[in-house]
Amino acid sequence: CAIANLSTIAPKQRDEHMRTIYEKLTGESPAGKSALLLRQALDREGAKLTEWILSDVFPAFLGHPLCTTVLQIMTKEEESGGTRPSGLEFVEVASWLEMFEKAVDKLPQAIIVSDMHSPGAKIVSVNPAFTQFTGFERDAAVGRNCRFMQGEATESDAVFKVIESLRKCNTTQIELTNYKQDGTMFRNLLSLQPVHDSLGLYRFSIGILADADELSDKQRTELELLRHLLPAHFEEELQPIKQTEPATSMQTISNGASVARKATEPGLYKKSMLEDFGRL
Repeated sequence: CAIANLSTIAPKQRDEHMRTIYEKLTGESPAGKSALLLRQALDREGAKLTEWILSDVFPAFLGHPLCTTVLQIMTKEEESGGTRPSGLEFVEVASWLEMFEKAVDKLPQAIIVSDMHSPGAKIVSVNPAFTQFTGFERDAAVGRNCRFMQGEATESDAVFKVIESLRKCNTTQIELTNYKQDGTMFRNLLSLQPVHDSLGLYRFSIGILADADELSDKQRTELELLRHLLPAHFEEELQPIKQTEPATSMQTISNGASVARKATEPGLYKKSMLEDFGRL
């Protein structure tokens, strides 16, 4: 913030401020360095700090229980018209899915979330960027699996890789041909991130959609950063499994942690749970 605010300071004070920031950031004396060199050095340091925050600090925050608390408060403030609730008033707890939706609502990347405890891994959430990118409204996507974006040119081997990645809980990236709402084909660079709850159960799969042919170098970099920021787990209390939902294709939840361990073994998530995914 101090670096970004330099442009708002009077020239004489700005030069002195730059020297102070430079010395604190680098541990070196600014003596003999011109204002231009100092500013260039600070810009480089600022870029390093930004990269550090995005790659280390922010992901650590997302995985910390405090992040849950902050998102809950933000959600409640918005619902109450900007009035911060007191600890006594704040009783309702937003679900993990609701908090994730809020976190990605303004992102420019198209994001979907699929429920891995529903046949065919049905979509339970899409962000506005998904609608803008594909033309499919939220109501047209939620409750269906991703095969509605498949068509004649969709590669069967790529669909098989998607199914296998979902079944084996793999973090992966697959390129395939998909269709937008108006029938336009595009090369979908699909990134998949499995999400488990604190009991170890495979609950959701997050997908990022991108047009592989239209991505700029900057957009590819942003996509990679976003992939590394996606959550891989959450506290089970935030999104308990309903009694009607199967723990796996063969079991229902009966003994918490023991079932959870079994549910994450490779191959246990039966292919039958995803058989509808690849049907055109």
